[in-house]
Amino acid sequence: MKLLLLLLILIGIISYTSSCDSNGSCGNSPFTLCKNNATLLENGGQRIDIDKENGRILFTIKYSDEFEPRVVSVPIQPQVNENGNYLKSQNTLFGQTTYTKVIGLLQLVDSKSQNIVIDIERRIAGPTSNIFFTNNTIGNELTWNQIGNFIFKQSTNTQYTCWPYANKIFKGEIGKYNDLGETLYNGPCFEMKSNGINTATTSGNDDGSDLYIYDGTNVIYKGSLSPKSNGGYIRDLPMVYNESKAYTIKEFDVSTSDLYYSNQFDKKLYSISLSNTFGPKKTILSDLPTSFKYYNDFIYYSLNGKISRINVNTGLNEILFDSNLNKSHCICAQGFTGDSCDHCDQSNNLISWVNGIPRCIPLTNDGNPITCDYNYQCKSGICREVPISGGVKGC
Repeated sequence: MKLLLLLLILIGIISYTSSCDSNGSCGNSPFTLCKNNATLLENGGQRIDIDKENGRILFTIKYSDEFEPRVVSVPIQPQVNENGNYLKSQNTLFGQTTYTKVIGLLQLVDSKSQNIVIDIERRIAGPTSNIFFTNNTIGNELTWNQIGNFIFKQSTNTQYTCWPYANKIFKGEIGKYNDLGETLYNGPCFEMKSNGINTATTSGNDDGSDLYIYDGTNVIYKGSLSPKSNGGYIRDLPMVYNESKAYTIKEFDVSTSDLYYSNQFDKKLYSISLSNTFGPKKTILSDLPTSFKYYNDFIYYSLNGKISRINVNTGLNEILFDSNLNKSHCICAQGFTGDSCDHCDQSNNLISWVNGIPRCIPLTNDGNPITCDYNYQCKSGICREVPISGGVKGC
């Protein structure tokens, strides 16, 4: 009996990780689906991020037969089966309306909560940053007009915001609407990173942690997440690196010993020692990645429909996910999460069945679903296509 039980468990595991040919082969149909035609979304602001505690890399994809994009993840370590079947559904990005277009992932808020920051395009006002919670609801708007760059510390409910529109770095509470907190530094800030605390871990200590700030032109400065006095100017901080050609740094990251940055002019990704930034720089990638992150001797990056990693010491390059292969894989039905793809919090979500397939759709404050499939789901009794939304329906 124990042997039989073990075999059944193994069969269940295999059904989630091996290739599929139908929904029924995915282990928990119809909550698990056999899908292909997944396009990796790389343009328009989408980025990747790393969930260090769970060992996964997050990114945005879209299926040809689904309207909403999804944030998914794969293990940061290469798998034995290189067919993408270890894809995990993190979030379905519901929420597009007449005046709002949901673009995709910006970054992870916290590994424990699994909340994320997404890029939303307001058709009149431009891009904004919003928190997208794991219960499928869109939370407080973090910045508007320009999407910003954030460092979060969930354990102390602290949010650091680099906001190009305001030319400031703020320190405040996570997700507090229309209030980014006190000014940490003044001056142009396009992107910031810290090697003492980052967006994908609950550990770290913001007291005395280094803060690296890119001014948006060609200079990277070094400050602190806890400066002795707030409100100082970024330009007065020690300069870490000055790129010879202005406006060529696309993105950067730091380790405890090195600075990594992608160069839009050279179309390459470089590293340079933080102990000698006037020394020679090393070419890590001879291509310009769409987005990248450093973690534990590897650069993880997206490029040409692939999620890959390269060892900064050996140069070994490995593909973790390739949307160009178009191989079938098992994934949760829209809005559902969990190892068995059956988690949907019905206190603030509606389960909607279409042709025998469920969707876990978030409810708005007025009790209507954020998108609808049938008239009876709306308090008005009418579910119709929303104008200029690309086909989404609403109450």
